[in-house]
Amino acid sequence: MKDVSRRSILKAAAGTASVGLLAACAPVAVPADSGDMGADEPDEMIAELEMWTEMATVPWLGAMDEIVESFNNANPGIQVTHSGFSGLAYEQATKTAFAGGAVPDFLQTDAGPGALSAFIEADQLLDLTDVVEESKGTIYPDALDSVLYKGRYWGAPWAMTVANLMYYNADILAEHGVDPATLTTWSAFTDACHTFQHAGVTPVLIGAKNAWPGGHWAQHLYIRTFGVKGSVDLFLRGLDVNHESDLRFTDPAGVRVWELIKELLDNEYYSRGVLSDDYPAAFGKLFRGDGAFFQTGGWLLGEWFAQENPQIDLQFMLMPAIDDIAESNADEVSFNARTLIVPKESAHPEEAQVFVKWYLQSEDPHRIWYKHLPGEAPPMPLSSPMENLRPESARLIDLLDNAPALTIMIERAMDYNIGQEILWHGSSGVLSGALTPEEAAERAENLVLEWREARM
Repeated sequence: MKDVSRRSILKAAAGTASVGLLAACAPVAVPADSGDMGADEPDEMIAELEMWTEMATVPWLGAMDEIVESFNNANPGIQVTHSGFSGLAYEQATKTAFAGGAVPDFLQTDAGPGALSAFIEADQLLDLTDVVEESKGTIYPDALDSVLYKGRYWGAPWAMTVANLMYYNADILAEHGVDPATLTTWSAFTDACHTFQHAGVTPVLIGAKNAWPGGHWAQHLYIRTFGVKGSVDLFLRGLDVNHESDLRFTDPAGVRVWELIKELLDNEYYSRGVLSDDYPAAFGKLFRGDGAFFQTGGWLLGEWFAQENPQIDLQFMLMPAIDDIAESNADEVSFNARTLIVPKESAHPEEAQVFVKWYLQSEDPHRIWYKHLPGEAPPMPLSSPMENLRPESARLIDLLDNAPALTIMIERAMDYNIGQEILWHGSSGVLSGALTPEEAAERAENLVLEWREARM
């Protein structure tokens, strides 16, 4: 095993304590290779726990079933039942549960201070600092930062992957003489789009009917126009009223995000179903060879590896840098992360924390997850490499390990609701023609100002 360094050179203030968003170099230890990290000998009564996740389809569901089975076998006094929900159904189920319904004993959710802050400020989560601290030396610093809010740990880091990837059909690029190694700048990328369009090939597939795929384009472009450090500084204004920054969403770099999206739209580089195709329809077209580029994260590899007879040579690169912006760096990485949280209203809070502890201290769940989903890396190094690790998975790990700057997806650097309004709905407005780039930028700034004023 090599020393792994995922790292933070920068911590941002939230309230009176730190919220970790960017990572800095620090070696970590290796977790125990023991399957039995559970409770003591069980009493006669067996605690039956309910776990919720958004893993409802293959390959995610298979991974969860195997992880739960492994825990149950190692902990005979506790039996966990897993319920998986799909997409928006999961979001609605969790909102209803935390609004007064029946919460599960523990559940998976998105990591990031902005994603967790609403639960925390409403006093709905158990503070897991003591449990996480026991395993702190084995977990990557950036994974730890993704569950840190006001100096405390509120979740157990689950899995992580690169979010700002640009997938491409290598066969199409080769056929039209486009070298992917040259596509590190926006101008080179749009030149390639022009080449494909004139050859009758759809340049960029997108399924923005769901809103979030367009929002992902926007947030990754913020990282390219402001840089990782600048974008975190900008977005933190929507998480911490005490955070001061000279940056504004109406700055030229902020307007530029929306101009770049509109440029792709106006030049008809996006697929015709830009707002009518959903995400599965869009990546289905990619897998059939119906387009050259598709922006999404490493989680797509789970879908890709499940293909029995792949029809294309699918490869990926990072989002390109913007040519005339000094802060823009094509090697900077945005990552997605999941986490386990325990509601305060959990019927079995102590037993739920046994699962959390087992998850953090045993390699079993991480090897199972990575076996099923090699596009999502464990939040800690393993004692020995995974067998038959695919080259795409190894490259994702390399991107995470060697990025000059790394941050959680920027929508989670601010209040999650505001982040979705700015990015998801802002992108839908620009893609539909309802908002100009300037209006989208002004709307974003106004949303942050209103949020801050309501809390001062």
